[in-house]
Amino acid sequence: MGTSTKFKFGGEELTPEECSAEILRELFKNLPDEIRENKDEVGTVITVPAAFNQMQNAATLDAAKMAGFGKVALMQEPVAAIMRVMKDNQADGKFLVFDLGGGTLDVAIAERISGKVNFLANGGLTMCGGRDFDRILLNEFVVPWLEENYSLPEDWQMLDEYKLLKSIATHLSEEAKIELSSDERAKIEGETGVEDEDGEEIYLDVPIDRENFSAAIDDLITKAIETARATIEKSGLAAEDIEKIIFIGGPVNYKPIRDRVVDELGIAGSM
Repeated sequence: MGTSTKFKFGGEELTPEECSAEILRELFKNLPDEIRENKDEVGTVITVPAAFNQMQNAATLDAAKMAGFGKVALMQEPVAAIMRVMKDNQADGKFLVFDLGGGTLDVAIAERISGKVNFLANGGLTMCGGRDFDRILLNEFVVPWLEENYSLPEDWQMLDEYKLLKSIATHLSEEAKIELSSDERAKIEGETGVEDEDGEEIYLDVPIDRENFSAAIDDLITKAIETARATIEKSGLAAEDIEKIIFIGGPVNYKPIRDRVVDELGIAGSM
């Protein structure tokens, strides 16, 4: 969002705003009739990463306008997360929200006093999320395995004839990553429908375990924890002032991430 990058879909090129607008249109179709028919009288809140800059926020509003939405307001995702969590958690105190999503990390600190929530500080990282973990799995495990077991040109990842292979390998890497949330070991495996230079059909069969995966994403998790520490410092609090870490997002289903964040920050965790 907020860039001139274009994406190809079936021969058609779309900007990030146009892609977002398509998604918003589909979401709009699933709203109740009384909302869709009175869209000019109903406000819509769209959440955005805390790390979004002014151009990215403006692009999000443009996408909503293209999708036909009426009144639109933006809310930072950590703020939305805090509001949702506080709705269920009636205890007073100070909380750190660690929201690790598909592409970004958002960290927020808030205080609840007698039902009122005060937003104290926020921080975040771009290029730190589930898609980045998928890319690490691909580059550090799948690519070396493919190049060892099949005859591929040196620059195969850049060639059109191997785009399908890279796409399937990335998808299967994501599935294995999700499997590691519940199991100690997984396999990046499956048919690709692509042949190597010798005409041999490529079949993926790459083992992965939690120890190797955790080591591979170590640098990203270190940066995430450093961002959380910086956000705590920005709030003027110490770790012992915070009641709990509230984890949000698909990647935090991977228990070793939660455990490490809890251990290094010295704050109790809660899903």
